[in-house]
Amino acid sequence: MPVFFEAAAGGVPIIKAIREAFIGNHILSMHGIINGTSNYILTRMSESGMGFEEALREAQEAGFAEADPTLDVNGWDAAHKAIILASLAYGFWVGRRRCMWRDR
Repeated sequence: MPVFFEAAAGGVPIIKAIREAFIGNHILSMHGIINGTSNYILTRMSESGMGFEEALREAQEAGFAEADPTLDVNGWDAAHKAIILASLAYGFWVGRRRCMWRDR
């Protein structure tokens, strides 16, 4: 029995687009912020000039960041999403051993 799923990057559904709309394309690279917490923090820092800690605290108070934002702010959430997107785009499992951010 197939299991279907969808995810959003910044509120924009991306998995269906990669699997269906871009099926005939040769994707050379993907660029973007694929973590909502990071997007919120970077936007607030850029637009209001606030520091990281203040922007993170605001994101947590607004419900955009987890109580423990470790996976978001250290890049692991985005890394996991990038692995999934790359695997879908190229038709094979990319996996951690091919990623530059793997544990050393």
